[in-house]
Amino acid sequence: MENPSADNALSKKPSGPSKRAWRYLLWFGLLLIIAVLLFYAFRPTAIYVKTFRVRRAEFQQTIEVDGKTRFEDRYVVSAPLSATLSRSSLNAGDKIAIAQPLLVLRPTMSPLLDQRSRTEARAHLAAAMASQKRSQVAVDAARTDLELAERQLDRVKILAEQGAAPAEELERAQFQSRSRTEELSASEFAQKVANHEAAMARAALGVQGSTEKQASFFEVPSPVDGVILRVLKRDEGVVAAGTPLLEIGDPTTLEIVSEVLTTEAVKIKVGMPVLVENWGKEQKLKGHVYRIEPAAFTRISSLGVEEQRVNVVIRFSDESARVHELGDGYHVEVKIIIWQEKNVLQVPIAAVFRNAKSRWAVYVVKDGKAKLREVSVVRRSSDAVQISKGLKQHETVILFPSDLIKDGVSIDTQN
Repeated sequence: MENPSADNALSKKPSGPSKRAWRYLLWFGLLLIIAVLLFYAFRPTAIYVKTFRVRRAEFQQTIEVDGKTRFEDRYVVSAPLSATLSRSSLNAGDKIAIAQPLLVLRPTMSPLLDQRSRTEARAHLAAAMASQKRSQVAVDAARTDLELAERQLDRVKILAEQGAAPAEELERAQFQSRSRTEELSASEFAQKVANHEAAMARAALGVQGSTEKQASFFEVPSPVDGVILRVLKRDEGVVAAGTPLLEIGDPTTLEIVSEVLTTEAVKIKVGMPVLVENWGKEQKLKGHVYRIEPAAFTRISSLGVEEQRVNVVIRFSDESARVHELGDGYHVEVKIIIWQEKNVLQVPIAAVFRNAKSRWAVYVVKDGKAKLREVSVVRRSSDAVQISKGLKQHETVILFPSDLIKDGVSIDTQN
């Protein structure tokens, strides 16, 4: 006899998901894998940037310009009378002392003695003696100015030690004393030249008033201590009166002349400190602005643009560099410091840019994202800017932000 319950049990299908369910699960898994791959493929990646931490440090606003050295005190030795020049054995770079014989003049085939020559020699002697008197007056005036400046400096030093005078007044008095000393040195050099010219005029008059036997030769002495810059005429030959023969310079009066744009020159004041760089050694030399010439001139730039420039004269503060290291006509680069202060909030100039509103802005790093922030720029130098508003010390800003950097973009910092 058959058991109906057993037949029903055998007729039931095994329990579990159907083929359709398995198909759905397979498609869902594939879609999930594709979604994950698309997420990782198109998710925003962090942009690698270089950053800088905002700091407070000394800030210098400078004007950078090329310069050329020159000897301020230079003298061209010329022939005091028409004669035959003997060949010279002197060379450029030779050191000479005052009154040292430099050149020898001998009579020409025609006599040196004639009425016209004597009259010209007397006139030249009178002019030389007048110049000699003027130079003596200039020396006396410069010496008086120096004495006044030194007394003023002594008074300011006493007041500064007592706290009754600011540091700026002491620096001003020191600069005035240094300037008066340099002016006295220049006046004394001019006096030596005037004395030399007067002596040469007397000697020439004496030669022209002597016989041919007595006037067998005439030595031209050095007017100053210095070094020979150029030998203008070396070979033996006839020279006319006034012909340039040698150029002499005083190495202790070495200075720098820089051609500065007039728009920048108006920011420069006499006495401002100067740094001399790229002159051949790593050492930076110190100097100060000595004079700003009043007349400008036109120069054509490398781009073919006409520029108005003016000469700014710079004096060295380092005596050893002036005497032993640099020479006449050397190329240097100078930084004229027009403003400086310590403990100034600043960032590199590579961090700031103009935003869509044409205002200064930076990108600040915050929580791994770039945040656009407007700032107030007070002053700019060649490599940094002074910030007055918009940033705080120790904040991090992005350097050289590219077009990929936007407000809210994830970044990866590289300090």
